[in-house]
Amino acid sequence: MQTETGKGLVEDPVQVQVKQLVKDIKDRTQDQAAVYDPVLRAVRCRFTEELLEEVFQIYPFKKVYTVINVAEINEKYSDGETVNLKTLVEKKIVKKNDNFVKLLGDGELTKKLEVALDKVSGSAKEKVEKAGGKIVTEENKESRE
Repeated sequence: MQTETGKGLVEDPVQVQVKQLVKDIKDRTQDQAAVYDPVLRAVRCRFTEELLEEVFQIYPFKKVYTVINVAEINEKYSDGETVNLKTLVEKKIVKKNDNFVKLLGDGELTKKLEVALDKVSGSAKEKVEKAGGKIVTEENKESRE
């Protein structure tokens, strides 16, 4: 909220504080424990809905997906293998601490693979199925483990 004075627009002091808290949170996202205190202080303040959305977009529980393309798995995998987080880490396509992986459809796929990842784009799904492979859904993943 901005107020008008004789010299022009001046930002509301609460809004200035919240913007500073958001900046602090962004600077400290690597240390998740440090995020809690500024977030709680920000929640106690009154601020606009837009700033509230900005705070919770960077909250440490937001899922951040590591993106890989069909071309990458076509190079590293042989026919009949399963593409999942464990095999992606073994083949050094993603890092060990990457929790969520999304497969995109950039490139060509010529191998029959079983894909068991968190998210698969429509074009990637189409390419996997066209090559004779299949996408394993969440329900099937739980029954396999």
